[in-house]
Amino acid sequence: MRARPGGAGDRESLRARGLRLSSLEIARKIVDAAEDKKAADIVLLDVSELTSMADYFVICSGGSERQLGAIGDGIAERLRDEGVRPIGREGGSNAHWTLLDFGAVIVHIFAHPSATTTSSSATVQGQDGVASSVAGAHPASRAGRASASPCPIP
Repeated sequence: MRARPGGAGDRESLRARGLRLSSLEIARKIVDAAEDKKAADIVLLDVSELTSMADYFVICSGGSERQLGAIGDGIAERLRDEGVRPIGREGGSNAHWTLLDFGAVIVHIFAHPSATTTSSSATVQGQDGVASSVAGAHPASRAGRASASPCPIP
């Protein structure tokens, strides 16, 4: 008996495909999806040497509350098409941030600093000397604590 399109056989093949993706492949697909939704300031960080919680963080921002939702939805939909579903989703457009947890990859989507009333910012410097401005960052993040290294985004 042949499986019908959209039937259980297709779900199994999607699930199998999702299991074959490495955490870096998942992170790159997230970056691609965020770019498609016009996310700004996209950063892919390798945090595998710093924590057992995740291998990669993808951090990006959106220009409006509506765009935050669109970026999050676009990422979830793109990965769902690959057989990968988020473990959880927190925040939301009204909170000025959204977090998507894909297990080995965690996505943080923030409202662009100009879209919020947050005026504090700090500079965080990575191991490679690349500095970036982070809105609302705690001053302790500048104190030379462990930092993640940015990954090249192809």
